[in-house]
Amino acid sequence: MIENAMWFNEGHACFFEAAEIDNKGRVELPEDNRVYHLLDNLDAAVNLLPKIIHADRSAFYGGSDQQRSLNYTTAWALVYFLRKGVPCQERSAYENILGTYLKTLASTKDCEAATTAAFEGINMTRFKDDFKDFWKKGRNSARRYNPLTEKKSSK
Repeated sequence: MIENAMWFNEGHACFFEAAEIDNKGRVELPEDNRVYHLLDNLDAAVNLLPKIIHADRSAFYGGSDQQRSLNYTTAWALVYFLRKGVPCQERSAYENILGTYLKTLASTKDCEAATTAAFEGINMTRFKDDFKDFWKKGRNSARRYNPLTEKKSSK
């Protein structure tokens, strides 16, 4: 067992808790009710991204109930963006974040080193703008995209 970064662990937990399985065993990964919380607090979530990415356990779970709720929502939205938004919008600058995170975590056993490696070279200002833009007006194709069954298109 290797400790994961909070954004990765809780973001994926929230992402997969919304999974729906039909009567043929097909799994869908829709948006869940967190989307409303996110959209109501989008500016705060965008500004929280750099902090969430590097938050340890006490920082992620600390603070008020409202802050903790926004932490979960932001982590979910980040994973949703990386799993569904990036492939659909062909945002190649971000397509290796998750893979780099996992490879680095496996080799270093250090979740902070893995996070740092995953976001190395990412312009965080641009990332925040792209994240916000996706959540404001770019979600249509991502809603239909299933990362469990579809292949990313290559440029």
